[in-house]
Amino acid sequence: MQKRIVQTSVLIALLASGVAYADQPKVDVRVDPAAELTAIIFRLAGHHEYNQCQLPRYANAVDEYFADHKDHPIMAFAASLPKRSSISYDAVMSMGVHLKAEGNRISPRVPWQPRPALLEGRWKVADAERFAKLADDFAQKSKFQDFLAKQKPLYDDLTQQMRQTLNEHAKLEWFDTYFGKRENAQFHVLISPTVGTNNYGVRCRVGKTDHLYAVMGVWDITFFTGKPRMSKKVLPTVIHEFAHSYCNPIIDRHAKKLKQSARVLFAPRKQQMYQQAYSNWHTMMYESLVRAVETRYMWDTQGVKAGMASIRHHHRRGFTWTGDLTSLLAEYAADRKTYPTFDHFMPRVIEFFNQQARNETTRQ
Repeated sequence: MQKRIVQTSVLIALLASGVAYADQPKVDVRVDPAAELTAIIFRLAGHHEYNQCQLPRYANAVDEYFADHKDHPIMAFAASLPKRSSISYDAVMSMGVHLKAEGNRISPRVPWQPRPALLEGRWKVADAERFAKLADDFAQKSKFQDFLAKQKPLYDDLTQQMRQTLNEHAKLEWFDTYFGKRENAQFHVLISPTVGTNNYGVRCRVGKTDHLYAVMGVWDITFFTGKPRMSKKVLPTVIHEFAHSYCNPIIDRHAKKLKQSARVLFAPRKQQMYQQAYSNWHTMMYESLVRAVETRYMWDTQGVKAGMASIRHHHRRGFTWTGDLTSLLAEYAADRKTYPTFDHFMPRVIEFFNQQARNETTRQ
């Protein structure tokens, strides 16, 4: 494995080239009340992925403040959604960014009819409507804004740290350089202590503007003091979550041609993928392209050491093709005349995974 990674690094170094970047886009960084309320509701409803808060004082504050509202109807409804519609993980945050909070009132950011273009597909419109109405009632009865006010010092600290990290280290203009300028797109980093060890890349379209979200849990904790950090350590994850907004639609458009090879690759890795909440080949393909794009970003903007660290990280998680796919993506960046958009390059990616599947079959 080490020999293969070294060979991959040589190829990446040969293919990578200097890139002139545009101006850094503005990034909205905050704790979003509607998204945090959504996460809290799913925590109180017993969803395990929303019960991984790494700040004990915050987790206790949530449980104590909302103790008198655990029997609110939204709890039973939220608890039923995984079995009824497989609503969990990123689908929860997709709902969160489709809601807005004004005082203690919760309302949809866009009408439910016609169906919001970027609402996660597992949400049925009727369920989305019901959740929003129940969340509004829950927020009013619990006086949710009072809870937010008590947590403001924590929220302000996390937000300030994240802004500093992005200002000093992020080059989000790389996305426009790599994928082509995306008109009317707005980057948002939403920090959620309730999300805990997880992070999500979700989107919401309002009018003609696509809002791209990296929903960041709080998981980098100082060992001795227990204080949360939003240091440079979280940057690859921010890039990873933003990459979902670019990569997922590409995978969706080419899913039929990826399906056969992806199934071959998913089968022997099923258990390892399940442990990371990647329950099918389609999700594994999202992650495969996102992880290669993340690595390409780290290589281009942070250098060889960061790029190689990213490859090793993803190999350990079962995405053993990340290094080779990252090398392939360098060809796309180096020849935009042949490949004016990433969709023009996808036949190469499809053939790449076909070859990976043939290799897998040979090993079996």
